[in-house]
Amino acid sequence: MLCSLPRKLLGCCHLRCLLIVVVVVVLLVLLIAAALLMRVGIDRSRADSVLRSGLWAGATWEEDAATFYLDSGDGNAATVIYDYRNLLVSYRPQLHRACYVTRVDKDNIPGLDTVVETFQHHQAEDTISMPLADRSLLGTTASILCGLLPVYWA
Repeated sequence: MLCSLPRKLLGCCHLRCLLIVVVVVVLLVLLIAAALLMRVGIDRSRADSVLRSGLWAGATWEEDAATFYLDSGDGNAATVIYDYRNLLVSYRPQLHRACYVTRVDKDNIPGLDTVVETFQHHQAEDTISMPLADRSLLGTTASILCGLLPVYWA
């Protein structure tokens, strides 16, 4: 009589059937998690390859800038803006009270990893190059990003 209630709910009374159901559910969860992780990896590598491969070929841009928020979880969060119209890349680390800007060549656009390494290298050296005298060189997105912070060439 004790077995009649679970039998109606699960369709079987044995521990073996319950174990099979649990294993199937765990496998489904693992498959879904793996598929999502693969998708994230593909999207990230695709975005990086798009930035590296002739974004400038053909001047039919719908957007003037691309903005990336980077957070690796180590407290080094930053925002990077690729300004396609002005050929500038802007970098604002969340922990520092400054923005950094560099020019890019339209025929050789560095990938996001390279840009971040370059800006972080300049930060680590504590050698600040010339401040940006004319903030009008920045596009709208970079001007908003940097706000009232000092802007330096990197």
